[in-house]
Amino acid sequence: MMVDTGAAFTTLTPRAATRLGLDLSGFVRRVPIFAAGGATIELTVGQVRSLRVGAAELYDVDVGLMALRAGVTFDGLLGVNVLARFRPTIDFRRATLILRSEPLG
Repeated sequence: MMVDTGAAFTTLTPRAATRLGLDLSGFVRRVPIFAAGGATIELTVGQVRSLRVGAAELYDVDVGLMALRAGVTFDGLLGVNVLARFRPTIDFRRATLILRSEPLG
């Protein structure tokens, strides 16, 4: 997945969602989002019971389905609705995303 701090929702391609065994019939909510270039598109959103990102596991996460252009080699975008649950750091030298848990309070 590609980290996208400009994406409100974490998204998967329909192909990746099917490969992961997600029940796509639950993806029925339509949410307007602002896309690059100022366009507004409707994203089909559903909730997944759990989502694992590295060693972190999140529960009841909204995920959008979004087809990507031909030739794109990743399965979706890791958006703000997941990133905001952590204190993310990008180690550019190691090409690594580090997600630190924030204490609740």
